[in-house]
Amino acid sequence: LDAKIKESGGGVILAVLIRRVHRSRPITSYPGLLWMETRLIKTYRVLEALNDWEKTDFHYGRSDCCQFAGFITERLTGKNYLSQFSYEGKAEADALIEKHNGLGNLIDSLLGESVSIEDLSDGNPVLMKLPIVGELLGIWLGNVGVGVTEKGLVRVLPAYCVRGWVT
Repeated sequence: LDAKIKESGGGVILAVLIRRVHRSRPITSYPGLLWMETRLIKTYRVLEALNDWEKTDFHYGRSDCCQFAGFITERLTGKNYLSQFSYEGKAEADALIEKHNGLGNLIDSLLGESVSIEDLSDGNPVLMKLPIVGELLGIWLGNVGVGVTEKGLVRVLPAYCVRGWVT
């Protein structure tokens, strides 16, 4: 068991241990445990996707904040929400955002109506507004937003997370 803990994530191991403790009864007999197991597995999948995100230089259209959120969302849902948009460079990205009257409206056109951050779970896209950077699309993880800037990955406090989308 120790080797498996090191190979995989703590969340997945916790889910396995929950199943072993309650082998005599199906896990569906324990709604709280089933919810916890599902949440832990999703969190593990988000962390796995974060590790797989290529550590390349920031470039609009290939490795920017929208591409980052799209990558994580696709890994979790299997759907490529960004396939209908392509842009190269900051000018094209800004023009696309301007055409939709803001980044939030652009994401609304892709993912539907946004929700409050209180309704988000790990891996859901989130719109953040930062004092120096401006609008940034990222993902919700734990109780913070995570996004990509020209300086790399950033964690953003909930006070700067405006709204999100459940995918």
